[in-house]
Amino acid sequence: MAIFADPVNGNMEWREIESLLVAIGCRVLEGSGSTVTFEVPFGNRCEEFC
Repeated sequence: MAIFADPVNGNMEWREIESLLVAIGCRVLEGSGSTVTFEVPFGNRCEEFC
């Protein structure tokens, strides 16, 4: 429940956040270096966010 804490817990590890996004159906698109984009399914289309 750390993601819903107020204030947000600054000790969350990136792998936990990535696992959460993948669990809700996002696809990970790894770019060059440390760039990561998540593709989020919305019905019959996908939106990307970085």
